[in-house]
Parts: sequence; C-alpha cells; structure tokens
Amino acid sequence: FPSHDMRANDQLLIGNHMIDVNQLRKGTTFTDNGELYKVLDYRHQKPGRGKATIRVSVRNLRSGSITEMTYNSGERVEDVKMESRDVEYLYDDGEFLIFMDTTTFEQPQANREVFADALPYLKENLPLKLLEFEGELIDYTLPINVDYTTTHKTTVMLNSTQLFMIFPF
Repeated sequence: FPSHDMRANDQLLIGNHMIDVNQLRKGTTFTDNGELYKVLDYRHQKPGRGKATIRVSVRNLRSGSITEMTYNSGERVEDVKMESRDVEYLYDDGEFLIFMDTTTFEQPQANREVFADALPYLKENLPLKLLEFEGELIDYTLPINVDYTTTHKTTVMLNSTQLFMIFPF
C-alpha cells in the first residue's frame, strides 16, 4: 500500500498556526511561500560550528512534485490542519473518482491524479478518509487493512534446467 495510513491522521482539527521547523515530522502538513506541503522525510543536521539546519523532503500537495527544502533552526512555517471526511469509494468515471460521504450521502469527486499511488488498491465500497484544506481536496488516508480475493493465479513449475509456466484456461 502507499504510505497513507489512517492511524497517522485520526485526530485532524481545523485551524492554522506558526510552528518552528524543528517540530516538522513525517506526515506534517504546512504552508511555505503560499504552497501546501506534506513532509515525507525529516533530517536535523548540526555541524561542528554554527546553526543547525533542517532538511525535509516534501510533496507539494497541489502539484504532486517532490522536492528537498532546507531551513535554519529557529525558522517558522505555518502548520496546517485539514478537515477529515469519511467516505466510501464508488467508481472511476475515467477522469474523476466518485465517492459517497457516509454522513451526508453527498457524492464528492476527486481528480484521479490525487490518488495516483492508490488506484490499484481502490475497490467499490472501500471506506477511506478524504482530507480537505479550505474546501479543496488535498489528500486521503486508506484503511490499514483491506480484504481482496484472488481471481487469477499463475502456476510456476521448476525443472532442473527449465522454467515452465502453466496458465489456467
């Protein structure tokens, strides 16, 4: 599964405030220069002399691009808390993914690009959380466990010198 995990975002609140870059951790969402980022990796580097630097690998939640950012210890960024919405996946219309809000029964849609990593794991009626920032769908969290049924198998038999593959007809 992609690294989206429901456990990481169970307690999502609305509201923003400034935080020290030393508080950035994997999964933290923040804004910098008007862009919305999610921390993928965090490294604190302290040279022998001088200020410590904080290097973070981040994903731009609007464009999907991944970049490295470097901050000096003590700098501040705006922490972002997103709204969480429980939904069920309904279907893919080719351009958008259609969901149903389990509380209001509204049917929000999301651009397929937001779910690029998770497309192979989505199945009808799969419960998940959509994460919104200022009314814009930004991210999602998948359930920790999902049950699937095997519908096709390939039997592989090894001989001393050859590899045979048998396909069921």
